[in-house]
Amino acid sequence: MKDQFTLRLCRSVSDVGPYSMPENSMTGASALSGDPLSFKAVYRFSGDGKQTVLPVALKIEGDISPDAFKVYKVGNVPVINPVANNTDPSLYTATSPSLCPDPLYLRTPGTEIEFDTYRNRYYEEGQRVTLNATQAPQTLWIELDTAGTGAGEYRADVVFVDLTDGSEAARESITLKVVSPVCDAGIPTCTNWFYCDTIADLYGVETFSPRHFEIIENYVKVAAEHGMDMILVPAFTPPLDTRIGKERRTVQLVRVRVKDGKYSFDFSDFEKFVRICQKCGIEYFEHSHLFTQWGAEHAPKIVAEVDGEEKRIFGWETDAGSDEYAFFLTQYLTALRAELEKLGISDKIFFHVSDEPKEEHLDAYRRGRDLIKSVLPEARTFDAMSSYDYYESGSVDIPVVREISPDIDRFAASCPEFWLYYTGGKIYEGNSNRLITLPTSRNRQLGLHMYLCGATGFLHWGYNYYYDVLSHGVCDPLSDPCFYLGSPGSPYLVYPSPDGKAIPSLRLKVMREAFSDYRALRALEKKIGRENVMKLVETELGQVGVRTAVEGDALVDFTEKIIDMLA
Repeated sequence: MKDQFTLRLCRSVSDVGPYSMPENSMTGASALSGDPLSFKAVYRFSGDGKQTVLPVALKIEGDISPDAFKVYKVGNVPVINPVANNTDPSLYTATSPSLCPDPLYLRTPGTEIEFDTYRNRYYEEGQRVTLNATQAPQTLWIELDTAGTGAGEYRADVVFVDLTDGSEAARESITLKVVSPVCDAGIPTCTNWFYCDTIADLYGVETFSPRHFEIIENYVKVAAEHGMDMILVPAFTPPLDTRIGKERRTVQLVRVRVKDGKYSFDFSDFEKFVRICQKCGIEYFEHSHLFTQWGAEHAPKIVAEVDGEEKRIFGWETDAGSDEYAFFLTQYLTALRAELEKLGISDKIFFHVSDEPKEEHLDAYRRGRDLIKSVLPEARTFDAMSSYDYYESGSVDIPVVREISPDIDRFAASCPEFWLYYTGGKIYEGNSNRLITLPTSRNRQLGLHMYLCGATGFLHWGYNYYYDVLSHGVCDPLSDPCFYLGSPGSPYLVYPSPDGKAIPSLRLKVMREAFSDYRALRALEKKIGRENVMKLVETELGQVGVRTAVEGDALVDFTEKIIDMLA
């Protein structure tokens, strides 16, 4: 059956789907020690007219123990609206309804992995599994854990074994190079907003019940494993994506009680959430927004126990500048300071005022920020915004700048610390983004773009947002990946598994590789200086900026050159 079985190895940024096979196999890949080193294996069984099914098993052989690898089967999702509104279709890998690769189903690493590629189910070792000759090409994501491997060059063979007679159906070899850099730097700080309410709604569990916290931990663990070191803490229900005058599900970690006109606070769930996140590897925390989205004009929804009855005490009806809310916030922030000191995260937490305020909201925003600073003068505020006036007026400590902002060059020239963000509502030629139907290189180039403009962190609004626009309905992205503005993948980087675990996506893996590129560039800067790194970028890639698209092969070739320079 060897003549009918085709196997190709290709780069992680190669855009392969269920419709075509790569023409040739790659022969090598490299990464810095501690960063993931990944590639794809694409395979197909064509049959010979007589035998149309083939039972097979996968082995990884060579210089490295198979236990050092993780193997994922790449699944596909039905993308009905592949092109975002008002966008050039030529920017996309698909322009009509298509099956697109994204969810990654983990297979048990080791000597043999068997699976039914037709039903996408895992079977225990020893059972017969068949490849059907009428199938489209299938893809595996293979990832080496370089942290425990050590520096060096290693041969790895991807082998498919014909279980009918034990012969090899296919074998492809690749050289994996791991480099311990002479100079080193970390990956950027990253947060993709974490939604506890979508988890509760999707799985039908009580908010902050033991099962809810268990599922939260599963999701946080996957986030931390892929470079996310900051998380949104819903001390109060985050005032995000909520229609004016309406409410989203209450997810409030801090319990509030009102008695005799005074407020008291129970931080038990707040502390439990923080401890779970720290256990998973999260280092930094962002307090939920203390004023409403798009302008800081109202208080967020806050519920409290009043005379033994739970009721909403603040919300859309509360003017952000009211004395009543200022009194509450003063008491709350005072109590919070003691809690942060107890948890040891006083220097690890950042505060949001309002998300995406515009120029006309500057006065309201500054008023909210000043109220926070009056109680916590050491508090660091940061928010997504596009107007340079917010930073120039001293109204925000760390601006989070939209990559397409016309003021981004001013931020880059003047801010000692600023972050980048982007959304999926409209895609612009050259900018980074992570939609399922965009070329993978658009996702991977984020690390290069962040380095070029000097950004030190990245924020995105959706890690696991499974609602439609303005928090309406609950959607399953495995069956309906286009539920939010027809932008497939914008609201989420993981898929929900029925057992309460998060299924990683190709896009999550590639975004982690983007941060590895950033790490390599920062490390090289330590070795040869930023000016020389910028000259190298221009020599190898041309005039590149945050509005310039970089092809996947060119970007990976450049990164591998940097890695060689760091050896």
